[in-house]
Amino acid sequence: MKRLDFLAQLSRLSLLRRYEFGLFMIVAPMAAVVIAGFFYVYMPMVAATDSLLHTVRNELDQVVELQIKIIQNAMPVNDYLIHGKKYELDNFRSQSQAVEEIFRIIRKELSQEQERLLIDQASKSWQKARGLGEGILGIANPVGNVLGAEMMEIFDQEIEKSVSIISQIDEISHLKIDQTLVDLSNRNQASILVIGIGFLVALGLAVGSGVAFVITVITPLRRLSEVATEMGQGNLSIRMKVIGTDEIGQLAHVMNNMALQLDLDRRVLEEIATQDALTGLYNRRSFDERMVEELGRSKRFSHPCSLLMMDLDHFKNVNDTFGHQAGDKILKDVSVLIRGRARAQDFIARYGGEEMTAILPETPFDAALYFAEQLRELIDTYPFRMDGKKIPVTISIGVATYPEHGIEVKDIIGKADEALYEAKGTGRNRVCGPKDTLDLKATGQG
Repeated sequence: MKRLDFLAQLSRLSLLRRYEFGLFMIVAPMAAVVIAGFFYVYMPMVAATDSLLHTVRNELDQVVELQIKIIQNAMPVNDYLIHGKKYELDNFRSQSQAVEEIFRIIRKELSQEQERLLIDQASKSWQKARGLGEGILGIANPVGNVLGAEMMEIFDQEIEKSVSIISQIDEISHLKIDQTLVDLSNRNQASILVIGIGFLVALGLAVGSGVAFVITVITPLRRLSEVATEMGQGNLSIRMKVIGTDEIGQLAHVMNNMALQLDLDRRVLEEIATQDALTGLYNRRSFDERMVEELGRSKRFSHPCSLLMMDLDHFKNVNDTFGHQAGDKILKDVSVLIRGRARAQDFIARYGGEEMTAILPETPFDAALYFAEQLRELIDTYPFRMDGKKIPVTISIGVATYPEHGIEVKDIIGKADEALYEAKGTGRNRVCGPKDTLDLKATGQG
């Protein structure tokens, strides 16, 4: 009876009123869905995303700054062993105070106990390195000092350990992203439920509106969820296609910016961890890892692999005569020359000070000797200059090859180092193999 009364009353309405009533029945559920989606889905998702972006960027910026400062803090100690200038102690202490202050600030701002524990561990390693640095800088005659070199090796290990521990905070930041993405996914599922209810209510009245809603809201949200999931799995190169400037477009834009910044921060950390700041070559840590990798590959396929140990002759004289800026420029120029002559698969690294290395995969001993002689001649004849003054530069090179001179990494490095000392001890500006191997320059083949 009530239904008949309702229909009867409805039939008395004008077409305009019926249209308005029907429009209300269409708009009201959609409006309810939009309002609920805005306040229950969009606002919390944007707030969570903005909060995550701010927190992670702030932590990563501080972490990157701390790692850079720690690495820079090691330079005065290294330089002191090279030239023995007393002012490096003041430089070291000044930089140490800056590092200490950054440690204090970061620990105060980190939100998780695990992060604070990592910072404390990194600080302990750095404090050990700091003490060693003070000890090294207290050596009266550091140049060529055996004890100083041994302490420097431990000092570098503690510096690397501190930087490595700090890098773990980046992993925790990614865990934060994962958790936030889970929350976003849960809210997205809830939004689908709310939208589905509204859609069912309005389905009989406006199929077209429902289809348009699916196309313009549901599909982008699902795509956003997929993109967010991939980001959480570490794929920071993925991007959400931004269509329009509505709420979903803004959210996609925010997530794209977040992924871009995180990817840039990760690349910066990777570069800091693998490259030498002065020359742009790979650092000692990267060399150690690559040497193990290449020798393992050579063993699996029974292919040769050669190693070049290179040392600039009388480099201290360059620093003493022309200044450290000239010395730095020589190191950079030599690095460019070596990389320019090397193949794409060759691995060039700065081993320490003025010493460099080159790993030559798939290269037998004779070919490695020939390549080394090319490098020696190139550097010997290259016109190095600083402020218009010609600087004489030569290089000594030791060569060793797997499997002729050893089957383990330490054996190959030891033989190459032995050959390098042979080259240095027999006049410098030479290429030598282990012990009785041919000296190219001495025999006139160079």
